[in-house]
Amino acid sequence: MYKKILVMLTLMVATSMVNADVAKQRALAEEMLEVSQASSVLDNMSKQVDAMFAQTVQQMNLPEDKKAEAERYQQRLNTIMKEGMSWDKLKGQFVDVYVDVFSEKELEELVAFYKSPLGQKLIVKMPLLMQESMALAQKQMQSIIPQIKALSEDMQAELYQKPKG
Repeated sequence: MYKKILVMLTLMVATSMVNADVAKQRALAEEMLEVSQASSVLDNMSKQVDAMFAQTVQQMNLPEDKKAEAERYQQRLNTIMKEGMSWDKLKGQFVDVYVDVFSEKELEELVAFYKSPLGQKLIVKMPLLMQESMALAQKQMQSIIPQIKALSEDMQAELYQKPKG
């Protein structure tokens, strides 16, 4: 009887220690997301989607009388982005990802880094780094598009050729 009670108490203490560790890890993940200004990533993404949509509309060369209608669609897109990609909606999921990927010690180190002057500088410079990196990747992609098109055409010709005979 005493053994059963001892085993139960041991399990309860171990479970509470694991729960405390998970709670601390989640708190660290939340702090890391806060100090790294992760919510601004969603804001920047939303702005990029908005800019891409505006560019697409501009390339459509719409007549003046249709531009107001296109603007309404852009407003609808903004609403969809705000509702579907809000920080409040995604924060818990981001915390889950960081808890799954990083240990408690790693999260502590990330928090310390993002609080440091270099970490703060990275936060400020990251949007520019991402923008310039994307521009480089797009430029490089443009240079290989002819090769990709040729490969696609070769593949289609080979896969869709009629059997001989």
